[in-house]
Amino acid sequence: MSALGKTTEGIISRLLRRQPRDRVYWSMASTLIKRAL
Repeated sequence: MSALGKTTEGIISRLLRRQPRDRVYWSMASTLIKRAL
């Protein structure tokens, strides 16, 4: 995975900690980001 992917995943994991109710949305976004990269 690229550095950008790792950074984005870090941001998503921080958002997950702040907003656990959005976990499904962020896991979907993370999957799409990983495929795009």
